[in-house]
Amino acid sequence: MSTSAWAFAIALSGSAVICGCSDLVVGKGQPPPKMQGSAGAPAAGGTAGAVEVDSQVPLSTACDFDAPIARAEAHGECDDDGWCWEDPLPIGTKVQLASLPGAKELWLWSARGLHRLVDGKWTMQVAPTTLDVTGAVVLAPDDIWLTIETLSDSSSATYLYHFDGSAWTRVQNVVEALSELRAGPEGTLWAIAHGANYDRIERYDGKQWQIMDERSSPAGDYGVVDFRPVSDDEAWVLRNTGVEHVAAGGWLRIDAPEGITLTAFDRLPDGSVWVAGYGAAGRALLFQIVDDGFSPRALPDFDPIRALGGTSVTDMWLGTGGRVDHFDGEQLTLTHQWFGPFVHGLIATDASNLFVLTTNADAGSTGTIIHWDGRHWDDEDQLMPDISSVWGAKNDDIWASGSSGRFHFDGKAWQKTSDVGDYALWGTASDNVYALGGLGVIERFDGQSWTLVVDGNAYGKRERFTDHDCLSGDAPNSLWIAAGGVWHYDGAQLSRVSEDVGATSIKAFTAKDVWVATGIDQSRADLLHYDGVKWKSMGVPALHVWGTSSQNLWVVEDPGDNTVGYFMSHFDGTTWTKYRPRENTFSSQYPSQYGQNMSQMGGCDDYLWVSEGNRINLFDGKKWSTIMRDGPFNGAIWGRSPDALVVAGHRGGLIRRAR
Repeated sequence: MSTSAWAFAIALSGSAVICGCSDLVVGKGQPPPKMQGSAGAPAAGGTAGAVEVDSQVPLSTACDFDAPIARAEAHGECDDDGWCWEDPLPIGTKVQLASLPGAKELWLWSARGLHRLVDGKWTMQVAPTTLDVTGAVVLAPDDIWLTIETLSDSSSATYLYHFDGSAWTRVQNVVEALSELRAGPEGTLWAIAHGANYDRIERYDGKQWQIMDERSSPAGDYGVVDFRPVSDDEAWVLRNTGVEHVAAGGWLRIDAPEGITLTAFDRLPDGSVWVAGYGAAGRALLFQIVDDGFSPRALPDFDPIRALGGTSVTDMWLGTGGRVDHFDGEQLTLTHQWFGPFVHGLIATDASNLFVLTTNADAGSTGTIIHWDGRHWDDEDQLMPDISSVWGAKNDDIWASGSSGRFHFDGKAWQKTSDVGDYALWGTASDNVYALGGLGVIERFDGQSWTLVVDGNAYGKRERFTDHDCLSGDAPNSLWIAAGGVWHYDGAQLSRVSEDVGATSIKAFTAKDVWVATGIDQSRADLLHYDGVKWKSMGVPALHVWGTSSQNLWVVEDPGDNTVGYFMSHFDGTTWTKYRPRENTFSSQYPSQYGQNMSQMGGCDDYLWVSEGNRINLFDGKKWSTIMRDGPFNGAIWGRSPDALVVAGHRGGLIRRAR
């Protein structure tokens, strides 16, 4: 079994969950129907069919298994299966604290496993199952506990696992759903237990879980926001309208001032308990628990606090959305602010080391770690926060681009080459790369510099200009652009080939073999084929199209109803094959479809990679599997083999597979 969290699905090849489904064909289609109506008819004066183009093959579609990508362990995190996170994320997924406060080693946990900081580098220890982790405690490298969701197990909601340094053992099946596993200094386990109309704190005595706090008294205040174990019989619990102190078998409720909603708290190493919240005006409030009451501390007017951490009353950190402030007990000082990620955790290991845990808003399972060393913030990981397109001539010559700019990888490091990003990249060689930017601007790289070759004004009047997977080519000087309408660039001039048909994705094999998906308006999605003279509707509701030839064509298909999710369809030149999971074949952990509205595709030979949310699914010519979980959201994919891939996603960072 592979030790990669993203390879879990492959490791289950003997089950019916993913890889056992090589017979997922639900039906063979008939030969494509004739053109229906006049949708996609050529524009008056369209000349693309008459343009002479170089017949040279633009780039080999064959897999190159002898060209591995070098591992990039100097920055980011690599796992044993070869996936390495690059800028901007050293971890790539949302993480939370797993080690005990004050521990010498820092461990974090995510849904896919454990992450350990060793000599400034992150290493990963994967979970013992593909099911998502809901909590973790590392008492020592040979004494680790996990709570894991069960999904399809009707008799229990949580599995409790233990690692003794050599193997994982499932210790217990728990009826209740447990999360946020934590421990006191002596190692006693605590967790939040979730019921139909309550959250409560429970403690594990080595055999069973015991209820440790009463249900909160105010009606509706059932949720646990956070908690901190202090010993084997003491803990502090934060709820929305109050704090609970569990000690020596007793329970004390301390109500917050009327009208205050509590958002975060922490018990500092000096024993003081601090609580944050906000009132009717929405401004941040800070309190210290003194003599079983809320003692307010003065703060300036700013957003609600979402995370607290620190070493003492004179060394506290407050996380408010995308910024972190320092509080010395009297004065608040802004230290740094980020755009995009939201702070959800603060870990102060000492006065000179603060780790800020963040979550990306539009893909909650992704995030980053930002470090303060007492003098400087390590926020270089914000270099490439938003990448939407990636293309390479070879494994040490890769381009990536998005709203954060255009970047180049030389096999060792990424370098920013432009502050202006692009919607799409395509090329044929290291000295022939094209970039499609805003308003249809096209630039070309000749191996030395970028030159403007198409101005946005060249497109003339148009209803809309929408970009997604919208650049393809059939020769070094022959480009096709799908952005509502379809245009062709012959190396010298731009010609309109169609009116606005809702084109959102394009794949060109020759000047007489061009495929376009019209998925801008999903209710009218179609697949169009252009033979150099006329357009033909294929009658397939395609949102995106990709392939290595007209005999190996893939589309993300929208069934047009709510009963079945998006799925992949394959065209072999004669028939269509629809690939989608049968009903109840997959648990809720795995995709109910193989594609999504914003999916992107890549591949070589008979291999296809398609992004589905924050997963990458692989079709190897026979069966489907999930090869990456918790990756860049709706990631753009480029690769020359299954062992050499680059995936870049919107606010999800960039990851390379280097085996």
